[in-house]
Amino acid sequence: YGYQNIPSILQPVVYVDQPKNMEDIFIFQNKIKLFLKHLGLNEVINYSLVDEASLSNLSGDLKEAPIHLMNPLSQEQEVLRPALFPSLIRTLAYNLDQQQERVRIFEIANVFSGQVNAVAQEPLLGIALCGANTFFTKQGLVRDEITLLHLKGILETLFNRLGVKDFDFSRQEDDKINIMINQKQVGFMLDLSPQILGAFDIKHRGVVLAQVNLEKLSGSINLGKKFLAIPKYPSIIRD
Repeated sequence: YGYQNIPSILQPVVYVDQPKNMEDIFIFQNKIKLFLKHLGLNEVINYSLVDEASLSNLSGDLKEAPIHLMNPLSQEQEVLRPALFPSLIRTLAYNLDQQQERVRIFEIANVFSGQVNAVAQEPLLGIALCGANTFFTKQGLVRDEITLLHLKGILETLFNRLGVKDFDFSRQEDDKINIMINQKQVGFMLDLSPQILGAFDIKHRGVVLAQVNLEKLSGSINLGKKFLAIPKYPSIIRD
């Protein structure tokens, strides 16, 4: 027929309307990232595909079976991750292998559940801490090993910055604490056992992590600002 006989026509571009709250979600997640960076955490970005072996080591903390790919490209990318903490633990282990004595990381991403023909996704916040805070005093160098209390302090500061009210922490087991907002669970904190850490080649270390459902959290935030008068008296510091 001849290319010269085919007219040059610019094809129309069809724009799909985004949900009205998409911009609000983007702003909300960016504020969380900014607050956590101010608290000294580093953001990481992991693949949504993970190996099934990582999940088998954490099977007791996963609610549903993962979604398998029909044609995975490699053994490390077999399933869609149903939680953030397997990827966070592997990233933390990699940083420890690079001689990083103190690792404080977080990630905001979607996780997946359901069946292959009906996949549901929800946004989560994951935090993983390991190492010790070091500072000098009159007595010399002090090492403050990171525990669940440090993680609880980070979450409390984050919730206060977001204007979240009525949040609480409910201990369920010796190594697991539920994160509650308005008496509803929105996430959990976990002190990893030596068995789980050994499966990720982390030895003689303590690792704590948290996972928060951002969809449940978003309904409780209040970013309105309230200003108070400057205190009349200086602060009092007691030992």
